[in-house]
Amino acid sequence: MFKDQPIDLKCEYPCPCRREGTLQPITLTEAFGCDQCQQIFVTDEEHQYLEPVVNLSPYQKKWSWNGKKWILHRQGISKNYLFFLLWFTIGMISILLAFSMVSLIPWILGTIMIVSSLVIIFLLPYRY
Repeated sequence: MFKDQPIDLKCEYPCPCRREGTLQPITLTEAFGCDQCQQIFVTDEEHQYLEPVVNLSPYQKKWSWNGKKWILHRQGISKNYLFFLLWFTIGMISILLAFSMVSLIPWILGTIMIVSSLVIIFLLPYRY
């Protein structure tokens, strides 16, 4: 088994997102750019982990280099995303309570919306 190696800021590496991409060092920075997916990655202070600058996924991702390939290390959900999920759920429940006095159909539709959004949220980290 290969041990994690420090990331050399002068070397080229394969892109952790796409197999055909190449990470190339960006001059005068401590960052890498991919020639295929156009993402920019930075290293941590110890040069052990590589992280995307723009992370659209709610799950924070970082990679370590073992000399042959990138190893993905998933972190927890970002706090902003949890706050959004909390407010979305509170909003949906309040809307459902307001419309529940009229009929039962909004409860059914709201439940379907909440369950489907939770399924999408929990399946989101498996996109890559």
